[in-house]
Amino acid sequence: MKKMVLIAFLIGIALIGCVSALTVGTQTTTPQMIGGDKGTYLIKANVDGASVTFDHDPMGVIANGQLLVEVYTTGTPYRVMTVEKTGYAVYTANITKVPAKNETVEMDVTLVPLATMTTSAKVNGTATQTAANVSAPSTASVNMTGVGTELTTSVPTQITTTPLPAPTKSASAPVLVFAAFGIVGILALRSRH
Repeated sequence: MKKMVLIAFLIGIALIGCVSALTVGTQTTTPQMIGGDKGTYLIKANVDGASVTFDHDPMGVIANGQLLVEVYTTGTPYRVMTVEKTGYAVYTANITKVPAKNETVEMDVTLVPLATMTTSAKVNGTATQTAANVSAPSTASVNMTGVGTELTTSVPTQITTTPLPAPTKSASAPVLVFAAFGIVGILALRSRH
């Protein structure tokens, strides 16, 4: 009798855990409208047609050297701005200032064009060619060596780093662990028979 109650209890726990894990993963939330006062970011850039995103949310495209982005002062502040256009190095910066009511915060962006490097040489009468896409202003080198021949070409390059977003909490991990323990308990009891 006690064994049956224990088995029923463990099955109940496992079912609750599985159902909870499925429901947590499929819940959708409707975005809540934010109201209130607005401020503005003015992004000034040296390249028209560049796309601007705040925390991966598209904000618009630079036109006539600038883009105005309105934000609610009561909303969650954005943390990272990214500006990108084909042929240019991606520009990423932390957003450190939030505009107050009717305030404009200016952010200057300078996109650096990518260069294409082609190196040609003859080694023992054989023509060789190497191409690479690089950007300015550090240094990359291409070395070609052969019998008595060495050619080195340097072109400026740049390394861009992107800040990582803050980690978020997940409610489904404890539920899944709870369900897993329930299933293991059931399998352990079944293996005794």
